[in-house]
Amino acid sequence: MVTKTFISPSKWFQFEQPTDWIYEDEEEGTYLFYNNVDWKGSFRITPLKIKGDDNLSIEQKVKDYVNDELNKNDGAQKIT
Repeated sequence: MVTKTFISPSKWFQFEQPTDWIYEDEEEGTYLFYNNVDWKGSFRITPLKIKGDDNLSIEQKVKDYVNDELNKNDGAQKIT
């Protein structure tokens, strides 16, 4: 598989993606990736910047955020 490097506009992350994937910005800072010729699904990344400035750990804040998103979006699934 031939890949290219995607670097987020904010420079928070980068990864290798297949060269035939399309990239689009979605609302709320989410990045959408998919193959528009041989579509079998999509891949989305929503980077989070979370500060540990209270009694909740950053890990707990992320868990709470993910659970909230799963509850708000019908059909959403957590993939681990």
